[in-house]
Amino acid sequence: MVRGGLGIPGALLAAIVAAIVATTALEAKAFVCASNEVQQYITRTPVVFTGRVVASAIVYSFGNIYPFSNVQAPKEPFAARATFEVVIPWKGVTDATVVVRSGSVYAPWYHEGYAYTVYAFPSEDGTLLSDPCTAFPLLDRDAYYSTLRELKPEFLRNAVPVVPQQAAAMMKAEATFRASYGDSESALMLFTSVLGIDPQDRDSLLGRGQLLMDSKGYAAALDDITALLRLDPEHSIAKRWRSIALFNLGRFQEIDGAGADLSRGHYRKIDASRTRLTNINLSWSDLGNVQFVDADLEGANLGFASLMDVSFRNAKLSGADFRGARLLKVDLSGADLSNADLRYAQILGANLEGARLTGAKYNGQTRWPMDFRPETTGAVRVEEE
Repeated sequence: MVRGGLGIPGALLAAIVAAIVATTALEAKAFVCASNEVQQYITRTPVVFTGRVVASAIVYSFGNIYPFSNVQAPKEPFAARATFEVVIPWKGVTDATVVVRSGSVYAPWYHEGYAYTVYAFPSEDGTLLSDPCTAFPLLDRDAYYSTLRELKPEFLRNAVPVVPQQAAAMMKAEATFRASYGDSESALMLFTSVLGIDPQDRDSLLGRGQLLMDSKGYAAALDDITALLRLDPEHSIAKRWRSIALFNLGRFQEIDGAGADLSRGHYRKIDASRTRLTNINLSWSDLGNVQFVDADLEGANLGFASLMDVSFRNAKLSGADFRGARLLKVDLSGADLSNADLRYAQILGANLEGARLTGAKYNGQTRWPMDFRPETTGAVRVEEE
């Protein structure tokens, strides 16, 4: 029996979708290139579904696949790959789990734990590719949703009505759909209603936790994430979100051990000075006005991070990974960057006065401040591997 990503049997999932299509009059957020193409766009797209990302990675054009937490500096164009648990199979979907690749670097990147309504095309090798038009905001929401409501996959035609006992499952599917197009307020209320029926519903704890994280309600989000981890201590998404919430709340001592995963986070106005966060993973993160003065960040992963007004003054950054990172108005004065990896890094706006760079690696793509000569500092230029 095919089951959806919420563990719902196929017949019930069909009933849920039928109920949502029949009873819900929503505006939805999707992405098309122009407002007058909405109906044509959905009609010509062979695969449409609402789902939640359970894993994501970057894929290079030569086929290598790396999880986001294992950053490699790109030498060729790459795209995002995401594994989805299907919640609502609007069109062209029969499996409970599907894999989608963005068709180009300009197409959307999918984040673990988040809900999306996806429009995709099968490629010649059978994988699904999301359309580059997905990068453009929808201009005609009414036309989009009226067209989406008309999608009636074959297996929906004999769907049975939803009975009261199935209300929680229907609310959960609808909440996921609303979250996928930005109706956070309604989605939050629906997930809360489900948790009122079953406080241990894992999908709703994850869904509500994600919405609270996005709204910067980190303390409330932490409650849901902690409850989910009690039920599933190895839940990788919840573990990462817990670390992100604790960091944003300034509760650094509670972050679990060295090497905590805070990747793909957004951090603003945080003072983490004199903390010990060795091997912390901040790759792909966006940091603004964050203080790491005198902090111990040995072995930290800052690959592809965007840093503005960040201070690492006198910080320990030996062995840190800055590959592909962008540093603007960043204070690295007095920092220990020995054996750090600075390949592909954009360090044009950094203060490197007194920084120690012995053994640090850089390449021809590294961009230094004007008149800075890395060869005089003990840094080592390396050839491409």
